[in-house]
Amino acid sequence: MKGEYRWLTQQTPTELTSFNNDADIQSLGFYEPLFTASGPRNQVLPRGSTQDWNLSTDYQLRSPLTLELAVAGGQANRPTLDVNNIALSDVLGHLGVIYSFWDRWKLTVAYHKAYGYGRLLSAPTSVENNQYQDTGETIGIHYLFTAKNSAFFQIGNFEHRSVVTPEFDALQFLSGLNVLF
Repeated sequence: MKGEYRWLTQQTPTELTSFNNDADIQSLGFYEPLFTASGPRNQVLPRGSTQDWNLSTDYQLRSPLTLELAVAGGQANRPTLDVNNIALSDVLGHLGVIYSFWDRWKLTVAYHKAYGYGRLLSAPTSVENNQYQDTGETIGIHYLFTAKNSAFFQIGNFEHRSVVTPEFDALQFLSGLNVLF
C-alpha cells in the first residue's frame, strides 16, 4: 500500500495589480492559474491553500493477474467574503486489472470515477457553481523495454456530467513513452 499527503499554501497572496486578474490572464506578469481573482485594483486577497492525498495498492490475485485500487482527493481554499472565494473539493477512484503476458507485455482494463463540488470565484453564500461527475472505462496495452522504460497505447470511454459546464461523452486514444532515469 502506498499513501501520500500534501498541503501547500501560497507564499505570496494574490494581489490585484495592473497585471493580475481575470481580464489580464494573457498579460505579462500573470502567474496565478488557480488563485486568480477579479475586482477593484490594488486589492490583496488572503493566501490560498491546497491539500491533496492518495492511497493506492496492487494485489496479486493469481499469476498473471493483478488488481489495482486507488482513491485520491483534494481541496483548494481561499476564504473571502466576495466573488474571489474558492472552496473546491474532489474525490477520485480507480479500479483496474492488469494481465501480464509474454514477459514484457501487459494488458490493462480499468474503471474510473471522479466527483467534484464547491465554489470557484463565487461568494460563500452563493449556490455551489462547480459540481461534476466523471466516469470512464479504459483498456490499454503496455510494452516494457526495461524495468524503467515502457510504451503504451490506451483507449478510453468517458462521460462528463456537470451542473455548470456542458455535458459530454468522449472516446479518447492515448499513446506514450515512459522513460525514467
